[in-house]
Amino acid sequence: MTILLKRSKTDQFGKGVHIVIGPAGRPYCPVYAMLRYLAMIGSRNASTPLYVLAKGVPLSRAVFTSTVRLLLEKAAVPNIELYSGHSFRIGAATTAAMAGIPDSLIRSAGRWQSDVCLRYMRIPMETKSKISAQLASVSDLI
Repeated sequence: MTILLKRSKTDQFGKGVHIVIGPAGRPYCPVYAMLRYLAMIGSRNASTPLYVLAKGVPLSRAVFTSTVRLLLEKAAVPNIELYSGHSFRIGAATTAAMAGIPDSLIRSAGRWQSDVCLRYMRIPMETKSKISAQLASVSDLI
């Protein structure tokens, strides 16, 4: 699936960028979810915003963020004020790193022009605690 992002903070010249999203298998397949969403909202004009509210109003960043915070509150997640739309970029970078995806691909997929994405990655303490054991296993081979 390819999505055209007409503009973004990282698109300094306003050219737009095509984002390629591959199938991932259910239950978390973004392609399957998009196909279900498109079937639900019906046919659309190419110039119509992709995400719209019930009355056809385009989904704004403010509404998205407030909805995420409302859902987090209902799930009793602490410190919901720390979450924003940007949290999804942090989560994606962290998940990609934990899945073993190379930093260069994470940077490319996130459309980062620098290595700033490395600062976004939140590596869990359990993973960090295994580093010593991994280094020790390699030193036995030297």
